[in-house]
Amino acid sequence: MNTYMSYPSAINERRRRIVCAPAKPRPHNVPDEVYRDLAEQIRTECEYSGKESVKIKVECDRDGFLYTVEAAMYCYFGRSRELWGVEYYLKGLAPCWVELHAYNDDGDEILNDFDLSNFNKLITF
Repeated sequence: MNTYMSYPSAINERRRRIVCAPAKPRPHNVPDEVYRDLAEQIRTECEYSGKESVKIKVECDRDGFLYTVEAAMYCYFGRSRELWGVEYYLKGLAPCWVELHAYNDDGDEILNDFDLSNFNKLITF
């Protein structure tokens, strides 16, 4: 008989000591309509600000959740000459920092699956 097999291994001892971690909560799915609505609000705010860099906060309430986006953006303006003078128009946006928060009906912040690449596709022209 092999006497080595009768002793507990160090691996089995470690397995007994490991405490199972609680399951992570699933992130809330941010709908595409929220991405579009927030991107449109940001474009409008940047266009009417007339500044080269802006820090803005916009909100959207949809399906019982409140979504807020805080963003710092660089705004690029084009220039066109018209008969009545020079006009400036929003040519592009470059996000420096974007953060989305989602809140439930109770006002508690919930984990979400905000995707910056999807948001950038809607922000940039």
